Amino acid sequence: MTNKPYQPSHRKTLNKNQLSILYTLYKFRFGTTDLLRTTQTKPITRQYMNTRLRILCEQEYIGRRYDSSYKLQAKFAQYYLLPKGIVMLKQYPEHFHAQVLRNIKRDEGASERFARHSINVFAIYAKLKDKYGEDVGGSLYFYTKSYMVGEKAEGFPKPLPDAFASFGDEHYIIECFDDTMPQSAMKKRIEQLVENADSGDWILTKGYPSVLLVCETVRLQKLVRRWADVELERGWSDDLSIEVKALDSL
Repeated sequence: MTNKPYQPSHRKTLNKNQLSILYTLYKFRFGTTDLLRTTQTKPITRQYMNTRLRILCEQEYIGRRYDSSYKLQAKFAQYYLLPKGIVMLKQYPEHFHAQVLRNIKRDEGASERFARHSINVFAIYAKLKDKYGEDVGGSLYFYTKSYMVGEKAEGFPKPLPDAFASFGDEHYIIECFDDTMPQSAMKKRIEQLVENADSGDWILTKGYPSVLLVCETVRLQKLVRRWADVELERGWSDDLSIEVKALDSL
């Protein structure tokens, strides 16, 4: 008779802080230590956050990207969901959409460009959260593409925006641009948003939201501002507002 490794009859379940990290990676797809710290219910040190992440990595709920080139480029380790973490979230179908979870299965092999873009969207959220607060006790509500699925995608511009945010009586469609994106793609996206505002099809809030274009660099911000002004001049809507900000100054 062969000896089989002992399998405990009861496995320790994840605590609420660990589940919160899985939920956040579902929402943003990729995150860093400092960004993930901003989502915790109580302030914690970077060292303590790294300990939480290390445990989840060791238990194979999440994965970690990091190599020597990251240090040279002043980049931080990137975290994402692994299949075991996805299975955990599948237990809560009322909160986590099956389509999104299927897409997340590919994140382990996602391009560096996709990871960078996801982290920039996360950084926008962190800056707005610091400024406006969130949910109970604050006024910020921030929805990513992980929310805009199924029936919840109805009414949003197509392709879907990077995020939709509300704080107080203000509503914003948010797009994040960086230097890895072709200029033609950024111009086309601005054109699509202006056309969507002109169509009169928006029904999700009273009046069309402002458009917030967040650029990774100041140089890109200046270019995008010019492109936005051109499209606003071509458009029919007199009420559409397009704000263009650099990520660091948001």
